[in-house]
Amino acid sequence: MQLFYVPQLQINQPFALPADEARHCLKVLRKKLGDTVHVTDGLGHLYLAEVVADRYEDCQLQVLHPIADETARPYKLTIAVAPTHDGDRLEWFIEKATELGIDAIQLVITARTERFKYKADRLQKILTGALKQSGRATLPLLGEPQEWKDFIKTSAGFRGKKLIAACFGERKTLAELYTIGEDVLVMIGPEGDFTPEEVEAAVQSGFQPVTLGAARLRVETAALAAVQTIHVLNG
Repeated sequence: MQLFYVPQLQINQPFALPADEARHCLKVLRKKLGDTVHVTDGLGHLYLAEVVADRYEDCQLQVLHPIADETARPYKLTIAVAPTHDGDRLEWFIEKATELGIDAIQLVITARTERFKYKADRLQKILTGALKQSGRATLPLLGEPQEWKDFIKTSAGFRGKKLIAACFGERKTLAELYTIGEDVLVMIGPEGDFTPEEVEAAVQSGFQPVTLGAARLRVETAALAAVQTIHVLNG
């Protein structure tokens, strides 16, 4: 599938591809008038569209009809994760989680979070690239970094299962805590783990402690393991 991401695309009239997408469509894929491609607005909508103008400076498409999104899921998955000091590792997680399927990623600054660089534009490019690579129609929401206390407050409005992956205390597995088809928010801590105070505050806010196994995992590995485990449990 040759998929193009076009935010706010027009359904009932021709629309222009963004410059980078137009270049890829015409120069790399060598599409011409009358050829068809797939397009998405990143909001869960997928369409078959025809090339109706094939100039580099003005490449336009016209939607022909909607297409069923075979990657759609009946549940929403959110991962709240402490950013890693090494930006490459965070970027790797964002790319792979998008390919596997995720609805939202929230960066959370905990007591033990190391200093990190946040490049919103670069992360958005990684998201859109992974969206097109995997043929998905829903672009994950990427929340700007939030302080721990602020995140705990905003998470109170989440309707679904709330889990915190800690490396200590009494915990159960995802299989024991998660109900198939349920919206879920999984919180992954920094390399030094959450503090006992953070875990207690999360529990008081409705989170349940969960274990991802006996092995000690890196932040991005633990986060991706949570993503895939939820998908496997849902079949």
